[in-house]
Amino acid sequence: VCAEYEAIGTLEEVKQAVERMKPKKPITYDISNIADCPKCGAMVRGIFKPFGDWCSKCGQYLDWTEGE
Repeated sequence: VCAEYEAIGTLEEVKQAVERMKPKKPITYDISNIADCPKCGAMVRGIFKPFGDWCSKCGQYLDWTEGE
């Protein structure tokens, strides 16, 4: 039974995965269309990169709603 849980990941890995599933607002800049991931800093929106629900680098779920 322990091997089945170990296949899922360590407790820390599971905690990190749960935290990434909580939506976070991307870091946006007033003077451009660029936005960065609030967790790892990777670009999540740019001129040739449309909105996405997840950061492609770290997997953070992104909240694109306005003004909340």
